[in-house]
Amino acid sequence: LTLRVFLDANVLFTAAHNPDGLSRLLFDLGRHKVLTLISSPLAVDEARANLEEAVTLILEANRELVEEDLKGAEVIREPFTVTR
Repeated sequence: LTLRVFLDANVLFTAAHNPDGLSRLLFDLGRHKVLTLISSPLAVDEARANLEEAVTLILEANRELVEEDLKGAEVIREPFTVTR
């Protein structure tokens, strides 16, 4: 009998952005059939939305840093979108 572990949105989010964390270890254990991993569509959707928000915040912060570094320089902007 394999232990079943429910992955909530927090575990999914953490595993997605931290490949060395304990949440990611659960996926390794699942891949090796030590655990049976289960989740729900709601948890997956919430994790996806949180990851999209995190990526957006990181991109905005990086843009602000670059704009500060490039003050006074001519910059050509190109559109950038995150897709699933």
